[in-house]
Amino acid sequence: MAAGESHAFNAEKIFVGLLAFTLIEVAWGYVGDSQGWGRGMLWGGLLFWAWWKFYLIAIYFMHLKWERWIIKGLLVPTPFFILYALLMINPDVGGNDRLVYGHNGTKLQASEAYEDSGTVVEMTSYDNDPEAEH
Repeated sequence: MAAGESHAFNAEKIFVGLLAFTLIEVAWGYVGDSQGWGRGMLWGGLLFWAWWKFYLIAIYFMHLKWERWIIKGLLVPTPFFILYALLMINPDVGGNDRLVYGHNGTKLQASEAYEDSGTVVEMTSYDNDPEAEH
């Protein structure tokens, strides 16, 4: 810690900053919608202001400002590990074209014969054929 630097911070100033950034985000959304901005401009601005809110929260409320470099360094690869984990589980949870979920959370048979209406399949059943006798 540098000389003269303390762990004290003014939470009210941080709150006012977060409130200001939130109001700017809301105004950005309304102005962008009324002016017909493109999606890139609209989302770019929203993500820019969201980044600054994240920065204020991480630095002051998560106390990262006063942490050593090793803790800060561990934050850098974390999003890549999360993305890797999501990509690895995607074939198991996202690529099943035989069963789809209905609006009420039940599984529906997604075959050509039942494509329009769907047949409810029991969640404990290992056989995906609705015509088979159990």
